[in-house]
This record gives sequence, C-alpha cells and structure tokens, in this order.
Amino acid sequence: MRSQPRGHTANRPPAKSAYAGIVWPAVAAAGPAGLRDLLKQLEYSQWFPPDELRDYQLGQLQVLLRHARATIPYYASSFAGLDFDDLNWNKFASLPRLGRPELQERFAALRSRATPASHGKPAEGQSSGSTGTPIRVRVENQRLPNWGSPVASVYPTGPAAALNVQTDVSEQLDWLLQEDPDYLITHTSNLGALAELSLRKRVRLPRLRQARSFSEALRPALRETVRAAWGVEIADVYSCEEAGYIALQCPQHEHYHVQAENLIVEILDADGKFCAPGETGEVVLTTLHNFAMPLIRYRLGDYAEFGDPCPCGRGLPVLRRIHGRQRNMLRLP
Repeated sequence: MRSQPRGHTANRPPAKSAYAGIVWPAVAAAGPAGLRDLLKQLEYSQWFPPDELRDYQLGQLQVLLRHARATIPYYASSFAGLDFDDLNWNKFASLPRLGRPELQERFAALRSRATPASHGKPAEGQSSGSTGTPIRVRVENQRLPNWGSPVASVYPTGPAAALNVQTDVSEQLDWLLQEDPDYLITHTSNLGALAELSLRKRVRLPRLRQARSFSEALRPALRETVRAAWGVEIADVYSCEEAGYIALQCPQHEHYHVQAENLIVEILDADGKFCAPGETGEVVLTTLHNFAMPLIRYRLGDYAEFGDPCPCGRGLPVLRRIHGRQRNMLRLP
C-alpha cells in the first residue's frame, strides 16, 4: 500500500488555469510543459480522501452548470429556475437525466452557443455505432518511431507498430510473433481470440510484459486465459466515445478507479436511486470539462457495480465490475 503525499493541499496555493471555466484540475498552457504540470496534479489528487475529491468536483460542476444553463438551449429549458449558487449533491441528484435517444434527437439543442474561446474550436466525435451500420476501414500495418501524442511529448518511449483489428486472427498472431512486443494493446474480444489461438498453437510472446484491453467488457475468465498463454497480467481501460476515459484498472488490483478529476460517475437502480457497493445499476456520467457539449447525468447504457474503498490508498471511487451494455444484447426466441 502506498501512502498519499503529505501536505498536498494545505501547503499548495490554488493553481490558476489558462482555460476559462476549468477551475479543477487547473490546466496550464498547451504543450509538454502544461501536460507535465497536469500529470503532477493528478499524481497528488489520486490520493485525496473521497470527501475532498467530491468537494473539488462540486466546485467544477457549479461552473459547468451555470455555463450550460446560460449557453445551451436544452439546459436553459430543463434547468430553468434552479439555483446553482448553493449547489450540493442532493440538488445535483435531482437534476434530470439525459438519455441516449435525447442526445441523438436533440443534438443541436445540446451544443453550446458560446464555448469559451480559450477552449479552441469544438470537434465532433462519433460513437461506435453498435446499434447501427459498422464503419468500413482499411487494413493497416504501420510502424511508428514512438507511442505518439500525448505520451511521446512528455516521456521517451520505444517504437510502436499497429495492425488493423479486422485482420484475420491467425495473421495477427503471426505478425505479433514477428514484432515480439513488450506491450500489446487491443480490443478485449480480440485479445481473447489471440490468447486462445496462442494456447492452441503452443506459441509464446517471450518479451511481453503486459496486455492492455479496452472498448469491451472484460470477463474475469479472460485474465486466466492470458496468464496461461503468455504469463502476463491484463491492464483494462473503461472508456466511451462520448466521454473518453471513465476508469482505469488499479495498478495493484483488478478493479477500476474512476477518473474523478474529469467526470462524475453515478450507478443508479431502476428507480433512479444510488446503488450500494456490490449492487448492479446503470452507469450515469457527467463530464466536468466539456463546455462545447456538456453531458450532464448522461445515461450511457452500461451497467456496473461500485466497490469498497481500495486498499491501495487512492481516494478515487472504485468500480468492482463493469457488466457491459444493455443495447448490445441479442434476444433469441
């Protein structure tokens, strides 16, 4: 267990952000220096006690809610008459939730009419389209001198190689044997297919230190499969296109830490009430720094469980299990 850094708030003056509306964590000017400063803040804040993290979240949330009501038609209507001057968590829990159909149907009304100029020009993203037509992509085999932005702008890295995930699994495995990587990053289901094929062919990746998975729910049995195939552990990431990183796996345990500096995660039952640790509920997100299109109490469609505080000492909320998405289920006769 690692102890949290001492004097992390009492002896540190509040940092000033270069971006309007971003009060916590403070974001300095763009570039490697600003990124290093932000990483240093996150190194401290991950050890904050839960109540302290929630106080900082509430301060950032108050600024965001005022911006949303003032500049976004959808929230101007749904937040009309609400008092955000004395914001608390009970008031936040009373705010209406935003459903995926509303996000799709009222996209224009959810965009800010006055995004702060310091935030730059808004860019649009697109979700995976799991309920629609998949996007066609070219098969690629790339070799890169480093791991790319932003990590390569701050830390020295080794080279990187990329292969399209739609490549046949047997071809992927042959390619991996040729590359002999230190780290493997891929979709969860693809990782499982590669590990199972390695076991059947009795081939190893001798230099592999870690497998990293993302994009899909990780089943516990896959961890054992990867250990048996390559003798390494999985580091899983929970993310979504709408909000980015949601939670990262704890370095010491198999559960996940919510990225509380960037978003608020609620897990609610069918009646909209908070689930206790160990109870499965719907994941509801609030992004704290997206002023172009804030997602406030957004019903992502995923189901998960909170866990008890982590023995590692981090104050970040714990997700014990991530079950997946209801909209991806197929019902048979």
